[in-house]
Amino acid sequence: MRHVLVCDDEKDIVAALKIYLEAEGYHVLTAFNGREALEVFAREPVDLILLDIMMPGMDGITTMSRLREQSKCGRSRREKKPCRGAASENAGCRIPSASAQPAHRPA
Repeated sequence: MRHVLVCDDEKDIVAALKIYLEAEGYHVLTAFNGREALEVFAREPVDLILLDIMMPGMDGITTMSRLREQSKCGRSRREKKPCRGAASENAGCRIPSASAQPAHRPA
């Protein structure tokens, strides 16, 4: 089962996403601010993060930067560039780059 972390300061949005994702078979972890997201990420396995950009306190951009620091991903030492999240390129990477393409399912 894949683990999805949903982080948004609007509780209704988090609740709605949790319902939809659980219906599709995902295990959903929730956080309502950047600090909570970092805490959840530190203690739980996370395969995907849905993160609001505009949140009070720590915004989504800062949160993602801290998540990258906290992850095993960081930067590829050999190539001095951000990893792309593919296991073949950087084993152990937990956070794909922003340019990673989502998988699409037929409707």
